[in-house]
Amino acid sequence: MARNIRGRWSQYQILRSNENLTPHLFQTELLEEETLYQYLQDHLTIRPCFGQSKIMVSKTEDNVEKYVVTMPNQVAKYCSTKSEAFQYLQTICKKEKFYILQDTSPLYITNELRREFLVTVQRDLNNCWKVVGILSKYDASKARKTILNEAKIQEVAIEVASYLVNNADSYTTVVIEITTSNENLWLCDINVHYPKSKWSQYQILSKIQSLSPLLPKTELATPASFLLFMKEFKEIMIKPCHGQWGMGIVQVSLTTDGTFDVHYGRNKLTIVNVEEMIHYLQINCFSKDQCIVQERINIATIDECPFDTRILALREDSLSNWDIAAKITKIAAKNYIVTNVAKSLIPVEEAFARANINIYTAKKIVMKMDEACLIGALHLGKYYRDVTRIGADMGIDKNGDLWMFEMNLVPDIGLFTRLKDKSIYKNILNKTKKQEKEN
Repeated sequence: MARNIRGRWSQYQILRSNENLTPHLFQTELLEEETLYQYLQDHLTIRPCFGQSKIMVSKTEDNVEKYVVTMPNQVAKYCSTKSEAFQYLQTICKKEKFYILQDTSPLYITNELRREFLVTVQRDLNNCWKVVGILSKYDASKARKTILNEAKIQEVAIEVASYLVNNADSYTTVVIEITTSNENLWLCDINVHYPKSKWSQYQILSKIQSLSPLLPKTELATPASFLLFMKEFKEIMIKPCHGQWGMGIVQVSLTTDGTFDVHYGRNKLTIVNVEEMIHYLQINCFSKDQCIVQERINIATIDECPFDTRILALREDSLSNWDIAAKITKIAAKNYIVTNVAKSLIPVEEAFARANINIYTAKKIVMKMDEACLIGALHLGKYYRDVTRIGADMGIDKNGDLWMFEMNLVPDIGLFTRLKDKSIYKNILNKTKKQEKEN
């Protein structure tokens, strides 16, 4: 029977059986009235078994109130008793969810410098795990070489990924939140990424020499990485790792007067300083899902609306070759930053003609798109052998350079029903039905 490795309670049950990892685990229990009373001494961290929200419950230093409950999108609540704290938690914790509590008091025993990291561990095709990135959550100024006990961080992270994921072949990327203080190392949180995760896909595609130049620069989104990307690019995109249909995507632009223009959906707002910008992201992005930060590509437009192209690749089974089945261009609705909300879907040739791209150049671009899609599908297909359908979203910038924004392991073939040429969709449908019948 497959183990549930995504829920935090299940993860804790598995990891605590590993004697190499138990020294790095906080005491953890399911949140109940009795466990709260037992472990609420100084500092508790409460997290849902599934999801990204986090609640802190701490003992206050003054004599007015004994405990304070804080979370990113709520005003701090002061409680005079454990009972009052539990009653308040019941109002802010979703009733349909289970929560764990972690006794994080060891982090606050002394005034030692604490540093928090997101460590990405990736599995290759030989089933070997390797640390591919160590990212500071809040400190954008310190280089990798200043990380305390980097070798130990890597050793523990690899042990966690290999022991937790084990034989779950569909998972190739694990992100581990680690806090260090002096010689101590604590496992604060673990995020096992689905195959369709944008961060997991980026880890695979960015290692392909012919594709890496086509990928926008990408990193896990933290306050530190956000500031670094804003300094380098001035315009960036924040995307949920597990989002679909463009939901949750935010574009942020740094203006000449130092304010931030935020664009999501067709809505816009201005944020006046860095502190408020980080606070906005913490509440509206980082606390809802693990996200990536990405350089914004100024893609070409048709009638002042951005457009990109979905290329669909199919194969019969894991031993078959990939073939390009269809292509369609998505033109974003007016005032939208992503093409997922499309005002029209048209053939690629028509799109390039309307964008004033000559036929010879358009043919070269389409050939490069097909080639890139097939290379990406070939590599992703080696990791995810059950996948027989992959969609690549690609586009060109204002200079005519080609970019690959994403490869979708569950592409929506319904897009192709909106083309005038209905034979394209029928051909896709026939191939899909043939695959399902053979499998």
